Amino acid sequence: MNAARGGKGQDGQAGQTWASKEHELASHPFDIHRHPEMKSSKIALVGFDRLTAETMQDEGLDIVAHIYANRDNKQADYPDRPELLNFHEWKRYHFTAPPLSSRSQEQLDGIGASVFAEFVRCTDRWDWSREKVFDWSDYQHLFRLALDHAENWLSTHDPDIVVYSNVPHQGMALAQYAMAQAMGKQTAVFVQSPFAGRSWLLNRFDDFGRFATSAPGEEFAIDISEPETPPFYMKNTPTGLKRRAKVFGHQLRGRLLATFGPFGWTAQSRHENRQRNIGRWQRAIENGKYLQRQARFFRDKPPRQPFVYFPLHLQPEMTTDVLGGKFADQALALEQLRKLVPENISICVKENPKQTGRMRSEAFFQRIGRLSNTVFVSHETPSLELVRTSIATATITGTVGWEALRLGKPAIAFGHCFWNSLPGSFHYTDNPDWASIGKFSFDRKKLEAATRELGKHAHHGICDPVYAEMVEHFDPRENAVRLASTLKRQLSEHGTRN
Repeated sequence: MNAARGGKGQDGQAGQTWASKEHELASHPFDIHRHPEMKSSKIALVGFDRLTAETMQDEGLDIVAHIYANRDNKQADYPDRPELLNFHEWKRYHFTAPPLSSRSQEQLDGIGASVFAEFVRCTDRWDWSREKVFDWSDYQHLFRLALDHAENWLSTHDPDIVVYSNVPHQGMALAQYAMAQAMGKQTAVFVQSPFAGRSWLLNRFDDFGRFATSAPGEEFAIDISEPETPPFYMKNTPTGLKRRAKVFGHQLRGRLLATFGPFGWTAQSRHENRQRNIGRWQRAIENGKYLQRQARFFRDKPPRQPFVYFPLHLQPEMTTDVLGGKFADQALALEQLRKLVPENISICVKENPKQTGRMRSEAFFQRIGRLSNTVFVSHETPSLELVRTSIATATITGTVGWEALRLGKPAIAFGHCFWNSLPGSFHYTDNPDWASIGKFSFDRKKLEAATRELGKHAHHGICDPVYAEMVEHFDPRENAVRLASTLKRQLSEHGTRN
């Protein structure tokens, strides 16, 4: 996935607009009613737990293979069932080297052009894959292994469609997603919504926010009232002395584990555990240094003159590192925003309260610190207050844009987020000009009408277990039935292609 194809964006690089992307996405629908020979699609699942897969099978879906994730017992194994593959082991590259791909190098290069940048980011973000990287060449080695494994797995089980429980955000999953599309396999990707008990389902995750490949369902009333509190996942975030104490505790624990904790039954497992513990210790040290840099850098008060609010994203994180495309580089987004916004209007930047030292090196602060008329506010100012007092917000994929729209403010998006098509949203790759953004006039009736259409794509069921706490009396099996129903609808309207 890369937002940079065709045309010229404001940064002077090639960039495909949302409009042309939507045309491309809509050009591949498959209607099962026009193709009765495809009544039963062979389905491969990636990332769901076994209960969900078994329930989907009970609901009449033909599950021919499953790379399964179990939260309670990650080591669960089914040696007598070759169609089942443990997600935990798969994402750690714990497999015999697969046969060489039958595809030409030109074809493999094309696949790499589509996802390699995201592959590198998502390999770097996890302990189990970072420990396999000694220098830059290892990213190439791991990518080739992942592609070959994907082709072999897809050829062996020959599914018509590969269904992902979430946007692929592990290296193996991204490579497999790209290979499936290169092999002509249909893909379907669930994406968790911020609305209780609801998820999105699309054929391609780069359609997120446009929903051209998403089968609409029943209407769902989305609350567009003004936000009053932060999202649940931003609550109870330690700050100040409590956070410094937590970082110190991680440093002490990391040092003890790195020194005395090479545990494991085999030499290989002891080596991996030791490398992982050393990495944790090093990151805990960097987190301490980061807190010092953060305190020196983010200390301004909000400007009194008009400003655009840009809250930094937590990284590494799927919503930025995958759905953000090239703007996973948040410094790049800030640089382009500074070129878009008139010089006399300030840009107000606030750090994410959950951020660690990862992706916040001295070079990052040096890069964004040179931006003109840009203020870096302290954590003491609530984010919602900055949204209310700004003239616009800008974000990669953040909830802050959704908050701004509900408060009648324009929102500039750099990545793929669910509110991309709502009135008041301006996507950077559509080359918006500041005059259009400044002239935006909030119309609640238009927002209500647009969210009614958007709500049709927010289907029953959650795909991310973290969001189960938003659902009263959550029942995993009932949830699986709902996900199966959504998948059936998707297959009937945007199903497998010949």
